[in-house]
Amino acid sequence: MFAGCMSFMIIALVMFGFCVAPWFLFSANSLMQLAKSVGASIPFVLVVGVVLPRYSIPASFGFLGGILAAGVFMFLRIDQMFSLAQANQTNPPDYPHAFQFLVPTAVFSLALLLVVISWPKNR
Repeated sequence: MFAGCMSFMIIALVMFGFCVAPWFLFSANSLMQLAKSVGASIPFVLVVGVVLPRYSIPASFGFLGGILAAGVFMFLRIDQMFSLAQANQTNPPDYPHAFQFLVPTAVFSLALLLVVISWPKNR
């Protein structure tokens, strides 16, 4: 029982960490920096999203939980960029305000698609 719960928690924390770490390296104030922040974690998300569903159901949902938490972080980080621009503390981002919703939704949709595609058919 504890193995499933622990795998869920560990995978969720690892996924959150790997998806959030690039956002501290790049300020996400320009479209290129936003692409670097999102793109730096995509290879890890692709590998883990394809491998995990084949081994464990709790690990698969831990993966999705970590991605969902990272999506909330992305939403808040992009919102912070627009809030800083409104307070005249930095230049406004050069991407539309709709990216605040589109980027986290796209990342979570990609992760969900990976889990559904790589889910074993005999379960």
